[in-house]
Amino acid sequence: MIKKAKNGKMLQFLTVKLSGFNLQEIADGILLWENDVNKIARMGKNKMMKTFEQGFLDKGFMGLEFGDESLTNYDEKIKIVKKLILNHFPNLEE
Repeated sequence: MIKKAKNGKMLQFLTVKLSGFNLQEIADGILLWENDVNKIARMGKNKMMKTFEQGFLDKGFMGLEFGDESLTNYDEKIKIVKKLILNHFPNLEE
């Protein structure tokens, strides 16, 4: 999407929507960008999705697929992050 700013400059925006991503992929995307579970726990709904978007845009689908290879304590972190996501988005499917 391209919009014109107040100063006349043209700005380009990219929006990533949740539809099409499952709980596992969203949790992996968040952990790709922010791997501190305490920081993730303090995030609100919008910040959490912005973090997913940043991780996804940075690493792409390959990052989501192989995110567990680059993180320490992945199994523990992914369980916690999934619970945190479900607090904000209870309708997400595994």
